[in-house]
Amino acid sequence: HPLSLAATIALLERIEQEGPDFQANLNATATRFAGRVNNVFHRYGVPVKLEQCGSMLALTVSETDPLARLIFYALREKGVHIWDRACFISTAHSAEDLDAVVQAFEETILEMQAGGFFLGAPPTVVADPGDPETRPEVVPAGAVWEAGLTGGQQEIWLATQMGEEASCAFNSSISIELEGDCDVEAMQRAVQMLVDRHEALRTVFDPAGPTQRILPEWTIEVPFFDFSDADEPTQAAAVKDLMAQNGKTSFDLETGPLCRVHLLRLAPQHHIVFLTVHHIVCDGWSIRVILHDLGALYSAARTKTPPQLRPAAQFSEYVLQLQEQARLDDASAAKSYWLGRFEPDTPVVDLPVDGKRPQS
Repeated sequence: HPLSLAATIALLERIEQEGPDFQANLNATATRFAGRVNNVFHRYGVPVKLEQCGSMLALTVSETDPLARLIFYALREKGVHIWDRACFISTAHSAEDLDAVVQAFEETILEMQAGGFFLGAPPTVVADPGDPETRPEVVPAGAVWEAGLTGGQQEIWLATQMGEEASCAFNSSISIELEGDCDVEAMQRAVQMLVDRHEALRTVFDPAGPTQRILPEWTIEVPFFDFSDADEPTQAAAVKDLMAQNGKTSFDLETGPLCRVHLLRLAPQHHIVFLTVHHIVCDGWSIRVILHDLGALYSAARTKTPPQLRPAAQFSEYVLQLQEQARLDDASAAKSYWLGRFEPDTPVVDLPVDGKRPQS
């Protein structure tokens, strides 16, 4: 693109003229700016953070507060154009510009809190997930909850019927590298608390239905492998083998579990948590929530304190919401409209292809 090329040439010439200090000073400005904004977030206790790498910035909002994302709209109302993608500090931004943005952040937070958007509300302390008196549940304690599949789950379930290889295509894996001391027992307890907390991780599927069943409890094993005494090639081979094995090992959708967690020690201060889940119960957004909760639960397990987490949104709630929407008059009217568009008696107009009308 001519404009992009012209901008790139101008930037390279500027860097050549001013030397390394040009970029270093810009990065330092971005670091100071991000620090000021994050101090505002910390002071008011809001679940928002301004991530920074060089002159690149990204505003991240906690998934536990669904109304917090309104901050993007509220800031634009104050003349600060920002959205949930990367943005940048440039040399065109003056100190006055950045001061105005910091002030807009603070004013926006105060207005949203005053408006009852729960931004910055103190976290709810969730007690031991095994305690039925303190665990919020849609599924009654000790009961197995059954429901149909969502549209997305139906597509995945049908694809898995093609065989184990097809099902393995929906294995979603992520590895977390931990630097520093790791309490193995605390991590194992945290994983169990994670399964107790999220219904999706206790869900199995009836192959004849298909229907899904949320089990009231599930005990998950977290195998621990210590390779700290092995040489580096052996460690690399072990990690590669575990990743490959998880990728090609299918989940049993009927009996579960639909998640696997392994803990590896490569050195006293270097560990890897390897998590694999089936996409029918966990998508990319859900993995972000799981990783966030696992961190909080591990900290709680290690310090033997209650985890500082809000009550988790449960999958059964989501399914019930979809069922309710399907019963609404608007949904029925929309369905009737689209079905009517494809009734057998509806005339079909053949469109010309390369100037010729198709024969069938």
